[in-house]
Amino acid sequence: MNYNFDKLTNRISSNSIKWNNELQGDTFSKNTNLIPLWIADMDFEISPEIKNRLETLVKHAIFGYAGLDNEYFISIINWQKKVHNWDIKKEEIIYTPGIVPAISYLIEAFSEKGDSIMIFPPVYYPFKTCIVSSKRNLIECPLLKNESNYYTLNFLEIENMIIKNNIRIIIFCSPHNPVGRVWKKEELEKLINICLKYNVLIFSDEIHSDLVFSPNKHIPLLSLNNEASKISIVCNAVTKTFNLAGLPISNIIIKNKDLKEKYYKVLERYGVVFPNVFSVEAAKVAYNSYEWYSEVLVYIEKNIEFADTFIKKYLPYVKFKKPEGTYLGWIDFSYYNFNEHEFKIVFEKHIGIAIDYGFWFGNEGKGFIRLNFACSKILLESVLLKIKDYFDTLN
Repeated sequence: MNYNFDKLTNRISSNSIKWNNELQGDTFSKNTNLIPLWIADMDFEISPEIKNRLETLVKHAIFGYAGLDNEYFISIINWQKKVHNWDIKKEEIIYTPGIVPAISYLIEAFSEKGDSIMIFPPVYYPFKTCIVSSKRNLIECPLLKNESNYYTLNFLEIENMIIKNNIRIIIFCSPHNPVGRVWKKEELEKLINICLKYNVLIFSDEIHSDLVFSPNKHIPLLSLNNEASKISIVCNAVTKTFNLAGLPISNIIIKNKDLKEKYYKVLERYGVVFPNVFSVEAAKVAYNSYEWYSEVLVYIEKNIEFADTFIKKYLPYVKFKKPEGTYLGWIDFSYYNFNEHEFKIVFEKHIGIAIDYGFWFGNEGKGFIRLNFACSKILLESVLLKIKDYFDTLN
C-alpha cells in the first residue's frame, strides 16, 4: 500500500467530537478516556491531493465568498460515471451544506405539517429527528430480519402503510446505515414501482454509496429508469468517502425540473447560497484521489474480515453479519438481554469504549451496537480484545 492507514494520529487535542470528551456532552454520560469507535468519521489522514489543495488555499490567505465553478461539477460527474456508471448533468446537481440539513429542506419543500413520512428502522436516527422536528407524522415500517441478521424491505407492509397513512414521502438509506445492506436492483425497482403507483416521493440518502464491497454493487436510485426521476431525489457527498465530515458539502441530484424548482425555493428562503470555500476546494480534488480511495476500501474490508474472524472465534454468543457496504459494523449482543442502562454500563464503565448503541436507531436496534471499522487495525484489535475480556467473565 502507498498510504499508511495503520498510523495512530492523536486526535484527542483536536476539535474532534469523536475523540474529544469535552465536546460529547452527555452522549456517554460524561465518561472520559473512552476509546471511540462510534460516530462515522475515519481515523485516517485525508489524501495527499486534498491536503495539497487545502495548503494552497491557506497560502492564498484570502477566504471570501465561494462559488461552484466548472471544475467542481465536472469532478462529480466524472466520479459518478467512473464508479457507478451513472450519467448525470451539471444542471441536475444542487449544493447543500450536508445531507441532514438537505433532508429538512426537502421535507419542507414537498410536504405540509401533519403529512406522513415513512422510514425503515433500524435506521440513521437523524431521519426521525428531521421528520418530528418538522411537525410531520412519523411512520415506521421496520425492515425484516432473518435468523442470520440479513435485512430486507417489507414490501407488503410498505404498500399497506402507504395506503393506510397516505404517505407523502419515504426517506430511504442506500446503502443502509446501520445494517449495511446494499440494495439489489430488483429491490429498488419494486420500491420505485410501489411509489409510482401511489405518487410517493423518495429521498434516497446515498452518502455511503462509494463504500461498497465486492461483489455488491451500489445502484443509484435515479439510474434505474426515466420513470424513477418523477418521484426520486438522490443525496450523496464526498464527505464519508474521503473523511471530510468537518468540511460539510453535499450533492442533491434532481432530474425532474418541477421537483428541482420547488427545492430551490426553500434553499432561497434559508439563504443557502455560498458554500464554504475549503469544502469546495476539498470536494474538487477528492474525486481525483482514486488511488487513496481504492486502498482505504481494501484496508476497511480487511478490518471487517478481521473482526468477523475474531467474533466467530472468541465471542460465540455474539452475531455479526459483515456489511455489504459502509464502514460500520452492526453487531448483535441480544443474547445477553441487556437493557439500555446496562448496555451503557457494560461498554462505557467495564469495557471503556464509545460506540453507537443500537437503540439510538429505533426499537428494532435494541441489543445491537454499531462499531466503526474506519480505524487502524491496531486500535480495532485492542477494542475487540477489551470486549472479549469482559464477556469472558460472563460466559
